[in-house]
Amino acid sequence: MTVSFVAAMTIMVALVSAVQAFRSSSLNNSQNNNQNSNLVKDDRGATNNATNNASFSAPSFTPSKKNKKKIRKKKKKGITPSSTNSSDSSSASSPPSVPSGSLANPQTESENPNSPPPRSLLHLGVIMDGNRRFGRSKYANSDGNDGTNPDIPSGYLRGHYDGGMKLVDFISWCIKLRNLSPSPFLSHLTIYAFSSENYSRPSTELTALHSVFMSFCSTLITKANTWKLRVQLFSTDGLSKMPKNVATAFVELVEATKNNTGMVLNVCVGYGGRDEILNGVKSVVEDVKSKVIDYEDVFNMTGEEFEEYLSGGSKVTKPLANLNLPAQAKPPPLDVVLRTSGERRISNFLIWQCAYSELFFLEKTWPEVEEKDLRRVKEEFESRIRRFGK
Repeated sequence: MTVSFVAAMTIMVALVSAVQAFRSSSLNNSQNNNQNSNLVKDDRGATNNATNNASFSAPSFTPSKKNKKKIRKKKKKGITPSSTNSSDSSSASSPPSVPSGSLANPQTESENPNSPPPRSLLHLGVIMDGNRRFGRSKYANSDGNDGTNPDIPSGYLRGHYDGGMKLVDFISWCIKLRNLSPSPFLSHLTIYAFSSENYSRPSTELTALHSVFMSFCSTLITKANTWKLRVQLFSTDGLSKMPKNVATAFVELVEATKNNTGMVLNVCVGYGGRDEILNGVKSVVEDVKSKVIDYEDVFNMTGEEFEEYLSGGSKVTKPLANLNLPAQAKPPPLDVVLRTSGERRISNFLIWQCAYSELFFLEKTWPEVEEKDLRRVKEEFESRIRRFGK
């Protein structure tokens, strides 16, 4: 009996010692993991928590008194501590929430050591939406015109004028950030001013838009040379449906800025993405008929070669030929498409070029956009890892 009691006590002591050794080993392993986590870098040089990158679960352990205090503080702040690490860390797999009224966009892709470094935002396309909505909201109880400027539309159509002046401000913000940015930023800004479908709007609204175009060209031509801004036209109908004075104002703006060497502003007027591709195909056919290229060359044509027949390409002649515009500067790939007013669609805008574009949607109407919105687009884009299917 006594021997059995002694043997049982011996076994219990051994078990207690084994448990204590296991706890000590687990605690040491966790502390080593904390030290090693400081050596884990992602492809942008940011330090990641090693446990966030791990695909396994480490054994739990009993925290020390010091760690217990940290855990209690985190619980008060609403932070749930990791079972393997009581240091401050956030889950890499949980995407950040998008506040109401802010940019709604796809989340950054997961980190990969083999991913290419993030690139600079060189080409931004903007769908300026919400002018009428803004006008109805702001000028519902007034005509929006004090009579001092007859070129300013009245009523809700005043929203178009405000949108045109906002574009001038937006261009100035782009140039400001371009000059301040330590890395290359915005060589091209492409804006969707008037689509081929917009011709179907009421005649009173079209008249107001024509007036806004004239005011915009008049305002910008006084600033463009100071900004070294070069203006180009993207039009799939050659402005053939625009009043002659409006078409002339755009052509004069392009001609006056053709030698400027700063940012390029591409103005899409009388433009449709489908028509652009169709015009490109027609131009290829004409080149085959005139023996500029061989029939077999069409079947070997790459996407990059076909782009020369699209807006900004070296082989774009129709329907802009009648305008006698100077040679265009081909834009780089379209990095970002920004649309305002909460709508989430492309609406026939640069549909060939936006194949790999990042899409940003802003809840504000266009006249409500602020400089900080542009800054956030820049920052969010530059934080993303773009693989282009690789």
